[in-house]
Amino acid sequence: LFTNKPLIIALNKIDIKRLDELSPEKRAVFEQFAKDDVKIVEMSTFSEEGVIEVRNEACDRLLAHRVDIKLKSRKVNDVLNRLHVTQPLKRDERVRAPYIPEGVIQRLESMQVNNCQDQPAKKKTERDLEVELEEDYHLDLRKTWCLENSDERYDVIPEIYRNKNIADYIDPEIMAKLEELEHEEEARDQAGFYDLDESEDDEETTAIRKLAKKIRYKRQVIIGESRSKKQARRTPSVPRPKKPIVREHLESTMSELGIDMDNKEDVRNQEKN
Repeated sequence: LFTNKPLIIALNKIDIKRLDELSPEKRAVFEQFAKDDVKIVEMSTFSEEGVIEVRNEACDRLLAHRVDIKLKSRKVNDVLNRLHVTQPLKRDERVRAPYIPEGVIQRLESMQVNNCQDQPAKKKTERDLEVELEEDYHLDLRKTWCLENSDERYDVIPEIYRNKNIADYIDPEIMAKLEELEHEEEARDQAGFYDLDESEDDEETTAIRKLAKKIRYKRQVIIGESRSKKQARRTPSVPRPKKPIVREHLESTMSELGIDMDNKEDVRNQEKN
């Protein structure tokens, strides 16, 4: 599994015992790995000592391993003949500093300006924080509030204060706007904007309404008949053996066929005996 692959041995729980504190017999086991060019790193997930070093070492070794594999591939020769690295030589004593356009400088300066002085110009996104903190992450929407006093961000906002609704005082001009709206409604009412149209319908409109009423009634009848037919098709029919048989109907039917049913009581007694 680990053939031709970079390998690192991470010794965890060094907060309890380190490698140099082990017995000579146990240290000899790890020395055998060190002879095989296997990196041995000490770490502790409890105190977080050496965790970053293990990560960096693993990433560097993996990157070097991948680069080495690509260099050994056949495609490298096809690419190397198209690459040429040059180093410019000094021609004179003139200083040729990197040139940055003025527009780029202004844009960089404008990006550093932030309305909230206590917030950095470039900050991590909520997704970055969620990935970094994992289970310790919680969404905080108030940390970006720009207030005169940043200490008031997490103050509890009451809904009712001194028997008054706080939401009514969010807009300082709410009463003036309400009065203006009431005057506008009063003017509309006086102008007859809300009056009902009491004009009588003509004969043609009346005929159209009657016809529409008949059409709606006919449509409801057709829908009801269609639903009844569908319900009849869905309802299973009762088989003949399950249907109840009326005694009088049976006797009349047998009499019509010419069978004497007068001594039916004697026949029943004979069957019981």
